[in-house]
Amino acid sequence: MVSGQYPIEQVAVGQAPPGDRCGETGPAYDGRMSDAAPDRILMFGAEWCRDCRRSKALLDREGVAYDYVDLESVDDGADRAFAVSGRTQIPVVVFPDGSHLVEPSDAELSAKLPLD
Repeated sequence: MVSGQYPIEQVAVGQAPPGDRCGETGPAYDGRMSDAAPDRILMFGAEWCRDCRRSKALLDREGVAYDYVDLESVDDGADRAFAVSGRTQIPVVVFPDGSHLVEPSDAELSAKLPLD
């Protein structure tokens, strides 16, 4: 992934690009909450990224409320993900406690999910 080479605009939470079977619809992420400590889980990813699709599918399966920023669609999405993680790998999953994971395994991501 090369930062700065993505066409950008906002997408609805969980809105999947054409051909992506993951994701639920929800209110649009409006960028007003902090990327470093969001109100709920915030995931930066892209449709072409296998790890992103896998992490997104896990969140959907578990019924976790989250906001999704598609780096292919959201203006400055790649820069925002980099600002949180200091890395260019995706997905970047940010939690309300301010912690984040980069390219998490299913086990790592599951361990950070809220217990209901």
